[in-house]
Amino acid sequence: MGPAGGRTRGQGAYARRMRTDRGQGKFYAAGWLISAGVMVVTFRMWQLHVREVEQRADEAERTRDEAAQRRAMEERLRIARELHDSLTHSISVIQVQSGVAEHLARKRGEEVPPALLAIQEAGADAARELRTAWWHARVQPGSP
Repeated sequence: MGPAGGRTRGQGAYARRMRTDRGQGKFYAAGWLISAGVMVVTFRMWQLHVREVEQRADEAERTRDEAAQRRAMEERLRIARELHDSLTHSISVIQVQSGVAEHLARKRGEEVPPALLAIQEAGADAARELRTAWWHARVQPGSP
């Protein structure tokens, strides 16, 4: 045995080298463990980001659909208003002309033709039905 407590000079160097190798091994293991932890955290953050992007895309699609439905409803209401105005004007013109024709016939002492009275009655019915339909369209805009 050697002078240093039973060890030879080569054995002491070997022991020192082994202690250093164990320290490096622990250091490498800690590095791998930290790297794995960082990878897990990074992967989880990526998953959360992807989920958030998907939710935003879904919400944007819903918003586009709702906007398209709203524009379609507004267009239908605009067409209904224009149609109502046009029909109301035409029916009013018919009623005025038939009323004038009836007035002139009575003023001249002539008998009012039944067709003229039927035109006046049909005009009044059409105007009333048009007002009712327009009222329902405004009160219940979602109805077909």
